[in-house]
Amino acid sequence: MEMKAKILGIKSVDYVSKKTGQPVQGAELHFVRELSSREVENSVGQAVGTVFVSVKSPLIERISPAIIGKECELVYDFDGRFSSLSDIVLPAKA
Repeated sequence: MEMKAKILGIKSVDYVSKKTGQPVQGAELHFVRELSSREVENSVGQAVGTVFVSVKSPLIERISPAIIGKECELVYDFDGRFSSLSDIVLPAKA
């Protein structure tokens, strides 16, 4: 599943999970996107969202202040119950 989004901001994440006791490190991407056809039935405007990218993910290398304000494709894998971010496709450099 692909979703077009505009990156609005990045938040660094670094804490110890109270639930697992394990460190959680990475970045949250904050974005805005168009409403889906299902959302348009009861919403107006745009939708905002956040996605976490772990430092363990190779995608972390694509996250920098340079992507703020850029349109991109967020690509998710879906196994029937859960979805996970599998790629961030940034626009080609001009």
